[in-house]
Amino acid sequence: LVLRTAWLFGPGGRNFVSRMPALLREHGRIRAVGDQVSSPTAASDLAGWIVRNAARAAGGVYHVVNEGALSYAEAARVIAAALGLDPEDAVTEIPGASIDRPAPRPQHSALRSIAIRAEGLERLPPARAALEAFARRA
Repeated sequence: LVLRTAWLFGPGGRNFVSRMPALLREHGRIRAVGDQVSSPTAASDLAGWIVRNAARAAGGVYHVVNEGALSYAEAARVIAAALGLDPEDAVTEIPGASIDRPAPRPQHSALRSIAIRAEGLERLPPARAALEAFARRA
């Protein structure tokens, strides 16, 4: 059984999505890439899915992500709104090419949980709901 996920976030995470609530609270405004889209996935949702469903899966490769695709900027706006900030004022959208990174990033790396749907296994909640819940707890 192989599970693939994307943009995993959660408390203590060192990635940009995990740090968004703290950055927004501290600065009130952030810049976020608007032209790179993926599937933000809550670590707690993925862990729960593994506990409840992994033994029932037939085997093979499964994409297990929170439902829906968002850009970093869209994810930041969802978090900003959950924190009571005006999302349009709190998030400035920038192009991915404007950030110096050691490796290029794909513009679209969103995953769809087709295999788990086909087998009737539990799907993860929508990415927007997972981001909102994370922001309120963070």
